[in-house]
Amino acid sequence: MGSIGIDPVALVVVGIAFVIGQIRTVPPAVRYFVMGAALGFVGVYRLTQGYRDTVNLVIIGICLALAVWNVVKGLRYRSL
Repeated sequence: MGSIGIDPVALVVVGIAFVIGQIRTVPPAVRYFVMGAALGFVGVYRLTQGYRDTVNLVIIGICLALAVWNVVKGLRYRSL
């Protein structure tokens, strides 16, 4: 069973997406797309790195679910 720790790649990717999301001049749709892409990348990255025990699979599932939610939210803002 693997250990749970801070993944530096995930931290940097989501941190950059968070900073972009805080810039108010960026349209909301773009902010949601950036966060969705970052979370999708982190989920796929962690899956390909061999994190296959139960706790990490839950984290991967949460990342991918939030990625889909952010992309759908971005599509809604884009259609307004």
